[in-house]
Order: sequence, then C-alpha cells, then structure tokens
Amino acid sequence: MICISIENSNREKAFEIYKEKNGKIKLINIAKMLEEKSCNISRWKKVDRWDYKLGINKKVGAPVGNQNALGNEGGAPANNQNARTHGFFSKLLPARTYEIVKYIEKDGGNSLDILWNSIVVQYAKILDSFKITHVKNKKDHTTDIKKNGDKIKEYEIQHSWDKVTSAMKAEATAFKALSRMIKDYEELLHENWDLTTEEQKTRIENIKARTNKLTGNDLEIEDITDVEAEIYGSN
Repeated sequence: MICISIENSNREKAFEIYKEKNGKIKLINIAKMLEEKSCNISRWKKVDRWDYKLGINKKVGAPVGNQNALGNEGGAPANNQNARTHGFFSKLLPARTYEIVKYIEKDGGNSLDILWNSIVVQYAKILDSFKITHVKNKKDHTTDIKKNGDKIKEYEIQHSWDKVTSAMKAEATAFKALSRMIKDYEELLHENWDLTTEEQKTRIENIKARTNKLTGNDLEIEDITDVEAEIYGSN
C-alpha cells in the first residue's frame, strides 16, 4: 500500500495529541482517534520532527562519576552500520544530485508528487526531442566524420529516411514510458481518492489530453490538421 500525505487538518491535530501525551502514545492509536491512515501519522511525525519539537530525542549525558564511558573516545564504534542517510548520500552522489536529494527531502514530496514531477520531465523531454530530431525534407542528410586519419577520412552519412526512422523509434519508446507513468499515477490517485486534491485530479487529465494530441489518439479526422500545424508549422 502506498500512502499519500496531503495537507489536512488532521496533521496539526495529530501533533497536538502526541504533544498532550508527551510522545507516550502509539501512532496507530492517534490514527484511530482521527480516522486517519497510520502511515500518514508516521510520516507527519518524521517530516514535522515531533520528537525534536518536544525535546524527546535529546540525549542526556552520563551521571557524574559514571565509569561506563571510561576509555571511550566518542563517536560510533568502528564498522558501525548505523550510518546516517545523508552521510551515505553525500559520499556516493555527485554534489548536484545530492543537493537535489536534500531539496526533495526538505520539500517533503509524497509518492504522487514525485511521480507527477517525473511525468512532467518526460513530457518536456519529448517536446524538446521534436526540435532535435526534426527532418526538414527528403534531402536533409547528415554527414559525420567517422574516422580522421593522416591521409584518409571516413565519413558516415545519415540519410533523411534513416533519421526519420530513428526518431520514430525513439519517440515511440519515450511515449510508452510516459503512458506507463500516467497509468501508474491514475492508479495511485484512485487508491487514495478521498485524500486526493482537485489539482492532482485535474492535472493528470490535462497531461493526458496533451499527450493524446501529440500521438493522435482519440482525435477526429478534422482535428489532425491542427496537430500537423503544431508540428510542421502553418503554411
């Protein structure tokens, strides 16, 4: 089951209940009291840092004279596997990617929003690819130097029909990926319909309409001229 966290009044109520009990209450009990999904309560607790706000996670030092820490130089033991997630990411990810990860975590995007962002990016890539792969006419050939030696040059010619074929294959793959993401988004919407906002419902219909217009799906014959004008330009 995938949980979607959408802003609602229960978020503040859940924290107030947790605060009244000083953190000594099970999250599932809060969920029952508010008739809320337990996974949403758990996520709110983490994202909103309830324990930090109440000072519950503050570690208290050992009493004076305590010998347990004697000889301990501090820090986690060698080979400790409880490394912090951010430390793990910062070592393995490029700086730009790591900054994006931090932004996403700070923004608190849920599964639905992350999937929507992926849909928008994929749609943008498809639109951009039309400009890159556009073939002007049947004489639009491309000649590249494949091998450049001291005495001889080897050329590779891409004929217009070859470029069209390659572009069509790439576009078909891209549209297939986009359609799959849209389908996943719709399934996720219906699984959590009562928690879904009108904006989330409307924007998927909008992107579906745009995609169908590009692919020619669900269009009447007279609508095709409008699509051709967008792709090839008006005369």
